[in-house]
Formats: sequence, C-alpha cells, structure tokens
Amino acid sequence: MRKLSLVLISFMLLSFLAGCWKNVNNGDNLWTSSNNQVNEDTLEDLVEKTPLSLEDLDRINRNRFPVSYTYSVYDGESVVETWEYIYPENVDHNILLPIEETMVDRKVISSVMSHDRINTLVDVTLKNWESYSILYIIDPDTLEYLGASLSTPTATTLYTFSY
Repeated sequence: MRKLSLVLISFMLLSFLAGCWKNVNNGDNLWTSSNNQVNEDTLEDLVEKTPLSLEDLDRINRNRFPVSYTYSVYDGESVVETWEYIYPENVDHNILLPIEETMVDRKVISSVMSHDRINTLVDVTLKNWESYSILYIIDPDTLEYLGASLSTPTATTLYTFSY
C-alpha cells in the first residue's frame, strides 16, 4: 500500500512538473497569471530599460516609428551634405535608416543609459560584407528615436528624427 501511495504521489508530481514545463515553453511565467503578460503594443516594459536588445529595437520601430528625419554627412570636420527625408506612409517599419535596406546581420555591442537617453551601439554587416557601427539615441521615457549616428571609414552621418 505504501509503495502504491509513493508511486501515485510521484506520478502526480511528474504531471504537475510537465504542465509547468509546457507553460514555460509557451512563454508563460509560472509566478504570474496570463492576465499580467506584456502587451507588446504599449512598450511599457521598455521604458528606461537597458540594455536594449535587437528585439526591443524592432518593437520600438513597430510602435514608435518617426515621420521623417534630417541628416547631415560629415567628411572630417566639414558638412558635405544635409537633407530631409519624409517616410512614405507604407514604409517598412523595420528600415529606420537607408543603410538597413542592405543589411544581412546586426548585433548589439552596447546599450547604456547616459545623460537621460539610451545609447545603443549596433554593428551591422551589409550584403557586400562591409561592417559599420550605428549609434541609436532613444528617449528613455517616450522610446522615440532622438537621433542616430552612422560611422563609415570616410564619413559620419548624423540623423535627427521627427514625430
């Protein structure tokens, strides 16, 4: 009788743990109810968060995409070109900067809070295998892009975004 009770208790424990494992694999948290899941559209979980991941940047792009940007290209110390670009209404919200259209890989190098803004440095690799660094500057409260800086061997391009 004692062995049967032990087997039943073991079976119940294994069933419970299997159910927990299923919830963990489905992205549920064992300690919170499903009503407390993060709403991806609000971005509340990203406010003042560091470091930001690539997934976080993608969520910001989907939910806080700017209307336009102004950019200036600097060759050494002089301005070579300044221009403004207005995003079309049907623009892909995964493409914030023109260089991202030819990107095949990217990785976050660092993401820190500094001077009341989130500075996220991302290395990008293009289709021609050239690699460049992009510094995204994000307001930690609104999660809007304040600016970006693209560094290449020959020039630096500074972007300022408008919402």
